[in-house]
Amino acid sequence: WNMTTNRDLVFTFSTIGTPGVDSCGVLNATNKIYTLTQSVSSVGTCFTIAANNITLEGNGYEINYSTSAITGYGVYINGFNKTTIKNALVREIDSTVILKHAFFITNGHNNTINNVTIILQAQQSRGLRITDGNYNTLFRSNVTVKGTSQSSSDTVKIIIGRFNNITGNFLHNIRTTGTNNDGISLDTSSNTTIADNVIIINPPSSFGIKFVANNSDNIFVNN
Repeated sequence: WNMTTNRDLVFTFSTIGTPGVDSCGVLNATNKIYTLTQSVSSVGTCFTIAANNITLEGNGYEINYSTSAITGYGVYINGFNKTTIKNALVREIDSTVILKHAFFITNGHNNTINNVTIILQAQQSRGLRITDGNYNTLFRSNVTVKGTSQSSSDTVKIIIGRFNNITGNFLHNIRTTGTNNDGISLDTSSNTTIADNVIIINPPSSFGIKFVANNSDNIFVNN
């Protein structure tokens, strides 16, 4: 495989074999499975998805993102579809800036996050943030939001989405103070399925499932 460096690290691979990944960067080969070969870290965003139908196999390794005072994401998907991320620990440990989502999907559809552990603590940061995305799935994952006085850090937040699926997850917000630290926050969401989740919320003035505005036909089962 060949590797070129610009502002971000960009991986380009042939269509033969499964490429190993040992650092953060841009994943841009359509219909490709990328496999982590070690734990990785970045001062900003770790992985940017830049093609359709990509799989990132975490292989049990850690993705440590936004490790300094820079807003970044564990995995960022903007305008691409059919991504699968699985079997990884995604961690954010710096709380000096805001909006450091572990997974940020905007204008992306049919993406799946499966068997992932997420730990984060920055203010206004979410384990999964979906904006204008449909048919996305968070499945069998563990999301923990830590910290003390920060506010507005939901484990999952959906703004403008249809037919998304949040099923079989453990969602735990263990902040001691602060407000609006909800488990799942829905804003202009329809036909979303929320099923078989364990949701534990510690902070005051926060909810396990919160409805902001313009929600309809969502399905809730055994939470």
